Amino acid sequence: MAEYILVTSWIQDDVNIYLNTDTGGKYVVLSSGDLYIFNANPNDGYKSYRCRTVNKITGKAQAWVFKTRLSITGKGEETCFEIHQL
Repeated sequence: MAEYILVTSWIQDDVNIYLNTDTGGKYVVLSSGDLYIFNANPNDGYKSYRCRTVNKITGKAQAWVFKTRLSITGKGEETCFEIHQL
């Protein structure tokens, strides 16, 4: 199924984060569709994230219905991340 779905952006709360290769910002959407958060910290856990996709066959675009929230604990090498569906 994943080969038919293209992630075009991520939505953090109500702000779109678009596919890019510029690593100057905090958030980057990789060509794989994954969201990369530089120097993630507990404040990032207060935000909700969901992806916007396009079906490669039908061309239908939609925002993912399910929102997720990060749980970030620890610092440096002790940092732990968990993703929770809201």
